[in-house]
Amino acid sequence: MVIKKSENAASSLILGRFVMTCCAEDLSMFGFVCDYAKAEALELDDWVKYSGIIDKDYIEKYDLWYPVIYVKDLEHSNPPKNN
Repeated sequence: MVIKKSENAASSLILGRFVMTCCAEDLSMFGFVCDYAKAEALELDDWVKYSGIIDKDYIEKYDLWYPVIYVKDLEHSNPPKNN
């Protein structure tokens, strides 16, 4: 799902979902920084399926390398069913 859209870069967003390690009380959001040319067309909480190329990018301000997914294909999808 679309977790966050960057206000600094029109194509930057975070795509992820809630994950559970042990029990419902430890639900946390987990996502990846993604670069998608049409990010502005997505809304927060939209569910999507995507594929892309994993690479790294650098933030000079923090002297930090981080993983980024350059999205090549993306389509809207339905939220997963709770079983």
